[in-house]
Amino acid sequence: MIPTKLEINNFGPIGEASIDLDAVDLAAIIGQNGTGKSTAFTIAPLWCLFGGTKNGCSPDNLVRMGESEAAVSFEFEHHGEQYKVIRTRSTNGRGKTSLELQKQNSGDWESLSGTTIRETEEKIRDLLGLDEETFTSSSMILQGKSNEFTAKAPGQRKQILAQILGLEIYEKLQEVAKKHGNETDAKLQATAERLSAIEDVLAGKHGVQITLDSTEAQIQSSSVAVSELEESLTEAETSLIRAQEAQGRIKGLNDRIADLSSRIQKNEESKKTLLADIERLEASIAEEPEILQKVDALASVEKAIRDLEPLEARRGALRDDYVKIDQEIKANKNISLEAKSRLTKIREDLAMGDIAREAAKKLPGLKVELETQEALHEDIYTLTRKEEELVQEINKKTHRLDQARARIEADIRACEVQTSKLADARCVDLEAARISPCAFLKGAMEAAQQLPDLKAQLEALIDPEISVLQQEAAQIQTKIDHIPYDSEKVASLKMQIAAFEPLATKAAELSSKEEMATLLETQVNGAEIKIEELGKQLENIEKEGRELTLRLESLPTLKERLESLRPWVERKEQLPADKDRLTWVSQQIEAVAGEISQMTLDVESLRRELENITATDAREIELDVSKIKKELKDVRQQLQELHSTRGALIARLEEFKRVEAEQESLLAERAPLAADFTLYQQLGTAFSKNGIPALIIENAIPELERISNEILGEMSQGKHSLRFETQRELKSRAGVAETLDIIVSDWAGSRPYETFSGGEQLRIDFAIRFALAELLSRRAGSKIEWLVVDEGLGSQDREHRELVLEAIKNVANRFKKVFVITHIEEAQEAFPNQIRFERSDSGVEVEVV
Repeated sequence: MIPTKLEINNFGPIGEASIDLDAVDLAAIIGQNGTGKSTAFTIAPLWCLFGGTKNGCSPDNLVRMGESEAAVSFEFEHHGEQYKVIRTRSTNGRGKTSLELQKQNSGDWESLSGTTIRETEEKIRDLLGLDEETFTSSSMILQGKSNEFTAKAPGQRKQILAQILGLEIYEKLQEVAKKHGNETDAKLQATAERLSAIEDVLAGKHGVQITLDSTEAQIQSSSVAVSELEESLTEAETSLIRAQEAQGRIKGLNDRIADLSSRIQKNEESKKTLLADIERLEASIAEEPEILQKVDALASVEKAIRDLEPLEARRGALRDDYVKIDQEIKANKNISLEAKSRLTKIREDLAMGDIAREAAKKLPGLKVELETQEALHEDIYTLTRKEEELVQEINKKTHRLDQARARIEADIRACEVQTSKLADARCVDLEAARISPCAFLKGAMEAAQQLPDLKAQLEALIDPEISVLQQEAAQIQTKIDHIPYDSEKVASLKMQIAAFEPLATKAAELSSKEEMATLLETQVNGAEIKIEELGKQLENIEKEGRELTLRLESLPTLKERLESLRPWVERKEQLPADKDRLTWVSQQIEAVAGEISQMTLDVESLRRELENITATDAREIELDVSKIKKELKDVRQQLQELHSTRGALIARLEEFKRVEAEQESLLAERAPLAADFTLYQQLGTAFSKNGIPALIIENAIPELERISNEILGEMSQGKHSLRFETQRELKSRAGVAETLDIIVSDWAGSRPYETFSGGEQLRIDFAIRFALAELLSRRAGSKIEWLVVDEGLGSQDREHRELVLEAIKNVANRFKKVFVITHIEEAQEAFPNQIRFERSDSGVEVEVV
């Protein structure tokens, strides 16, 4: 994997950056703290490829402050193909992330993304052959994490090395082998259990055959008994039918007699009802003269009401007109009041017209004067900022001088203490001691020699730039003092402008307000004339209404009399129908009397026929039939049970045949299953950690050890070497434990990595980390050919720093690209390319030099 381009938008402190890495092989990444160096070359690629964040923080925390969307695009070459991964994050709403994986095809980008972010991340891991932890451990030395691999526990180191070598595939293969082995073992167990069960089942086959023969004999005997009982039942049922027919005829005659008797009674009752109806109809017809008189009176009342109805309609129309005109009068009064109110306010504004015009004339001059003062204030602010920067620089330089002066004064005091020993050494020949000093006075002699030089250094400790900076600061202060800015005047101007602006606005509106005043006066006059006209119309309506009310006083009484006379119209209309019904009812009475006479004769005839029928009791015959049916049912039930038993026995014999065939099949399958089970057990052992993976790690460790020693030798000038131990004897019991200990050798002997100092450990960390990366690049599958070193030189002294830099250059020859993030100037100059991160007004600018 070789990075070729990195594009960042609103990610961390970086607003927008496009970094072309195609032509960069070995580069120092430089810039002030907080400009995003580590963000761009460590966090951005990890987040883009794997979704990893800094210290496990939320993705929203990576979005640049003040923005709502961030994006990182990472282009790289992998196995001769060009790929691009684009990840975005939006903090709007509940937050949203997108991820794209693309491949360049004939100059165009083709999408390889999955349907979800999880699927796309899985495709990226499959493409690179690495997860986030392995990627970081093998290709990045992060700030403060240079021991990401070496600081892991020995067991974890071996696990990470296994991931780097792609050995996790053997875990999957082992799981598959175990799964198939368990399934095969389960099949063998099931086969054995089934064969045992089959033997138990087949043991009862002979007894089933004997039971079947006995059942066949019982079926024949029961079939004969059923035939005999069916013949007896047929004879008994024939006798029973004859007796039941005679009883049915008797019952039918009795039912007809009862029905005719009931009908005779109903006709008698109907005859009484018809006679009562004749009496009612005759009484109604006798009232005909009174009904005609009431109907004539109703016609006279209706005519009188019809004459008065137009007057009532007119009175209703007058009420509607009255309400409408009254509402119109109120509306005109409201219009007049509103117009008068607005007219009063406008006249007040017009009264201040001269004052408003004067304010409009003065306002532009006041604003110009205020802008002049604000420009002077901006000049003062700019000069003050510049003066503060100079003062900060003076304080920095003065602080450095004070520190240097304090160190030299401390050295002078120490030398003076040592030199004082010479004045007290009365028992010693000082001249002889100067030529050949004793051990007691050697330090004092050396201090006496150093003392003049230290005092000379103290006197010469002056920084001429401080005076220059102080002069510049004084000149700036002089300029500030001569700027004619008056804060009280600015406050006064703002107050005047705030007071004049509303008046100037009113001055501009005076002309339109004069026109509006004229319009409102016209509106008030028109409304008052309209109110007067409408008032006269109301007086006319009230007068006509009073006249109509007098003429309509009798109308309620007429309407009450009309309602009382309406029922007589219905009675008049009913008279013809009553006369017709009287004739019909008389005819119906004669017809009913004839039906009663005929039905009485029919009843007497049916009674004579009933006396001539001889009845036979069918209850004894029914008892015989029931007894035969019960006996037949029992025999048939017995025969059915025997047939069911025979069917079950035949089915069991068929099942015995199927079980025997299954037994032969299982015996044939058992031997191949046993062979497969043995094979899966062997594969599970081969794919375990102690099998093929252990052999691969044992073969890879010598190569890792050789590369590490090459790089470590270059860093330490051959003073250090290392070796890896993959097994350690257990202290608590016999045996060994799997581990990956790092044993380092120097002039004092060999001891574990953890016992060395921080600077020495860092060189060892670099050597192993570089070796891991190179080991990856030499193996197929996971091939990462670039390294990032983030602030890894700060703990090294000058001598070893140069050795580390030289080692990095040597590693660069082995890899396609190496990037070193550092703030050490001498280290920056050691690289052929530089990627600069600099702050600007728009954010951070990135430049490849």
